[in-house]
Amino acid sequence: MQLRFVTKGDEAALLALEEASFVAEERISPAVLASFASHSSTSLVVEDQGQVCAFLLTRPIVGWDLTDQVYFQEVKVDETGSCLAVASLAVAQAYKGQGLGSLLLASLKDLVVNQGWEGISLTCHEELLSFYCMNGFEDLGIGLSQLGGSTWYQMRWKA
Repeated sequence: MQLRFVTKGDEAALLALEEASFVAEERISPAVLASFASHSSTSLVVEDQGQVCAFLLTRPIVGWDLTDQVYFQEVKVDETGSCLAVASLAVAQAYKGQGLGSLLLASLKDLVVNQGWEGISLTCHEELLSFYCMNGFEDLGIGLSQLGGSTWYQMRWKA
């Protein structure tokens, strides 16, 4: 397995894994996924034998509060901010339980520290709170996101 940055060539794999991992109302659109593949310099993938089996899509934001614009606005070249927002983390079904989500988060933390970001902000459903807490994130309670009409919890990791 190889951990690397997302590239334009990953676009189809990102779309397929996003569709397999999230209900339609909670998916990032194909256009926004394409913009992550083209412009994000902090998003990561894990590949096995040339196939993307997990990804972590991020973008800079100002402050810690994650709003739904993270999921709907296309990534622009040279976006600025104080911390990184996780827009999507997905692991292919055949690879779940192998620690790839934790590997991606640990790698992102290293990147955040090395590049001087303040930290990482993300939202998750209640059933994932323990996973993110286990990975060092602080639960800030119900967040601002209303993606798909769901309740999302705001999580933060400070560098």
